[in-house]
Amino acid sequence: PRPLSQPMRLWTRTPKAPTPLKSVTIRPARLSDLDALVLIEERCFTTDRLNRRSLRRFLTVSSASCLLAIADGRPVGYALVMFPAESPHARLYSFAIAREARGQGVGRRLLQRAEQAALSGGRGALKLEVRSDNRAAFALYQAAGYREVRRVARYYEDGAPAIRMEKILARRSEEHTSELQSRLHLVCRLLLE
Repeated sequence: PRPLSQPMRLWTRTPKAPTPLKSVTIRPARLSDLDALVLIEERCFTTDRLNRRSLRRFLTVSSASCLLAIADGRPVGYALVMFPAESPHARLYSFAIAREARGQGVGRRLLQRAEQAALSGGRGALKLEVRSDNRAAFALYQAAGYREVRRVARYYEDGAPAIRMEKILARRSEEHTSELQSRLHLVCRLLLE
């Protein structure tokens, strides 16, 4: 037995750091990626999962864009962007990153590509909902410039609340264009005087 004066050591298991990813590519998902999307969905969500049929439909309609993140040759995440009819906004309908790829910039890059898809689809803003207890996702969205719009009680299947967020995507280019036009007018006035 150990003398009472000797401090007791507590052994705790430190979480294993994820293996650093060597290469990450993001591309539009195809029907041939359906099995991978279903697997990501099952690994990332315990409730509110999209089923195989829904994922298949989203891959074939023009009102959605599904992007797949592939790290070191393995699918590790996806973003599903919806383009609601007659709306100036796109919606990030689903966003999932496999545990082994988290914390390595995959989510940030995938979110940027989702924003590009929204802009390419003619939408000036991207809206989303995030579980109020998903601190990592909330921090990712905040760091990317999303602002909280409101809280929605009992939004998810298990009764968890959501935080609705949005980011204006087109404002920067509009403000930049407006600023350039103002400078051009000023230069023209100076030249004409």
